[in-house]
Amino acid sequence: GGTMNPFIAISAAILTFLAFWIQYKANEQQKRDLQVERFENKFYEMLKIHRDNIDEITIGKSLKGRKSFISMFNELKFTYYSVKKFTKYYNSLGVQDEIQEDVIYNVVYLIFFFGVGKNSSLIVKDILGSEYEGYFLSVEEQINIFQIYWRNERRLGRQLAVDTDYGDVFNLDIRYKPCNGQMSKLSHYVRHLFQLVKFVDDADEKVFDYNSKYNYVASIRSQLSAHEQLLLFYNAVSVLGKPWLDNPNYLKKYCVIKSCPLPLANFYKNPKDLLGDS
Repeated sequence: GGTMNPFIAISAAILTFLAFWIQYKANEQQKRDLQVERFENKFYEMLKIHRDNIDEITIGKSLKGRKSFISMFNELKFTYYSVKKFTKYYNSLGVQDEIQEDVIYNVVYLIFFFGVGKNSSLIVKDILGSEYEGYFLSVEEQINIFQIYWRNERRLGRQLAVDTDYGDVFNLDIRYKPCNGQMSKLSHYVRHLFQLVKFVDDADEKVFDYNSKYNYVASIRSQLSAHEQLLLFYNAVSVLGKPWLDNPNYLKKYCVIKSCPLPLANFYKNPKDLLGDS
C-alpha cells in the first residue's frame, strides 16, 4: 500500500487536471458558440434592414426598389459626360487652372447626390472649398439649363443624348427631373451598408477568421444587384465614399463588388483598374 499510494495520488491528480481541462475547453467552446450566435443574430437583423431599405426606395410613381438603381446609375453616368463636356469648354476659357478629372467627378457626384438649388449648393460648395466655387457655379448654371432642356425633350417624347469619351452617344430615358438630388434615397442605404460590412470586419478574430468574415460579406454581396454594385463603387471613388477605400479597403479586402458588370463601368475609374481582378 505504501508503495502504490504515490502512484494512485499522481494518477488521481492527472485525471482531475484532465477533467478540469476538458471542462475548460467545453466552456470556451460554449463561449465561442454564444459569440457566434449573438453575432449572427445581429448580422441577419442588419441584413434584413438592408433589404427593407431597398424596398423603401422610390423615385416618382413608377420606380421602386432595385429598379431605381438602374435609373440612378444612368443618371450619374449621363451627368458625368455632360459636365465633362462642359468642362472642356470651361478649361478653354483659361479663367483658372485646368480642372482635373478627379475634381470633375467629385462635382458630378455631389450634384447627383445633393442636387442643385439654394440649400444643396451650399453643401456642395462647402465640400469643394473656395478654390472651385467659380467652376461649380458655372456647372450649376449649365445644369439648370440642362434641366429645362430635359423638360422640353420629355414633352416631345424624346430622350436626352450626350457624347461619350468613346465617340458614341449615351441616351438617358428617365421620367423624373435629373440632377435633383438622390440623397433621400441613397444616404441611409449607403451608410447602413457600410456599417454592415464594418460590423463583419470588426468581429473578434479569435472567433471569426478571414474566411468566415469573407463568407458573411459574400452573403451581403449576394443581396446586391448589378446596378447596386455599380453605384456602390462610384460612391466609393467619390469624396463622400472615401471610408470604403481607406485602410482597410473593404471593397478589395472582401470583394464586395465581385459581380460588378465591368462593361457598364466605363466612365471615370474602372473597378478592375482600382481593385484588381479579385
